Amino acid sequence: MGRFPEPCSHGGGGDSGDDDRAEQEPRIHALVSFVSDDAVVYHDVPFAGLDPVPTLVGGVMGQVPAAAPHVASRLGGRGGVFALPGSSREGLLVSVHFDDLDFDGVKEIIVGTVSGAVLIYKAVPGRGYVLVWKRRFPAPVYGIFSVDINCDGANELVVVTLLGVHVLQPNLAHIRATLLHRLASRVQGAASP
Repeated sequence: MGRFPEPCSHGGGGDSGDDDRAEQEPRIHALVSFVSDDAVVYHDVPFAGLDPVPTLVGGVMGQVPAAAPHVASRLGGRGGVFALPGSSREGLLVSVHFDDLDFDGVKEIIVGTVSGAVLIYKAVPGRGYVLVWKRRFPAPVYGIFSVDINCDGANELVVVTLLGVHVLQPNLAHIRATLLHRLASRVQGAASP
């Protein structure tokens, strides 16, 4: 389970204050891994529940068709079932972590598998989750977390495997460019009447 606030790109419509308040509360998502099918992410569990597989996706109870990477819910833009494409090719997921690795304001899903793969998925509007990075380690992944080890302001990704601990440093040039772009956008927005 992951609980974190994230910007909501759903259009949706209601004029009631309850809808606005619900959009600002942290959203709770659940990731479920299957042995032979792609892992599935349920969005907004307290609001939509964990039952949307047969009702939103169609098909056999408990199975998400591979042809349905994203199915919007009928609950006013909240909820939904999303597949993590290609995750089943790497074996059972044994660890999961959520962090905003690219500083865009939305957390990515980082999963580790029994086969030693680390996969990073990013939510892309209209496409569901997309695999954006993959790396294989020589042993099963037991844990993933992020922490700023060297106090440079950017979290390192720490991967714990059967054979040791691996620390992955972020691309600081990319982070710098992203933050400068965001700062420039805010300055322009503040200067506009």
